Amino acid sequence: MADPNVRRAVFMLQKEVADRLVAKPGDEAYGFLSLYTRLYARARILMTLDPRSFFPPPKVRSAVVVLDPDRKPFASAEMIELLSVSFRMRRKKLINNLIGFRELTRTQAIEAMRRANIDEGVRAEALSLDDFARVHFALVDPAS
Repeated sequence: MADPNVRRAVFMLQKEVADRLVAKPGDEAYGFLSLYTRLYARARILMTLDPRSFFPPPKVRSAVVVLDPDRKPFASAEMIELLSVSFRMRRKKLINNLIGFRELTRTQAIEAMRRANIDEGVRAEALSLDDFARVHFALVDPAS
């Protein structure tokens, strides 16, 4: 959704990919792709199609996804980098993924998470985009 003239995008994708685009915090499919999409658009599944809808039938289900532009004010390359690092080792706690990010020490990461009012024992898949925005702001502006 980089072009400001785009009013809506409609795609047919593999159902598992569509599920990742619309996943919510805590969902198994929730991750970097969910949050990246949410930075720029509102995503929803319009319909699902089973393999018998096509000839020859594929081995996977499909879904039609609608993306409506909704660029967040905090969308930036730095935010994308934070999201990427946060999900790099999915089963790790967020704090452990943040260590080393832009030379961040464990102490600095803990302090930033506290300023953002985020529990230091949380995993990335439990946080919303707004939670990540607070962490990002706490990392960018340590005085806050």
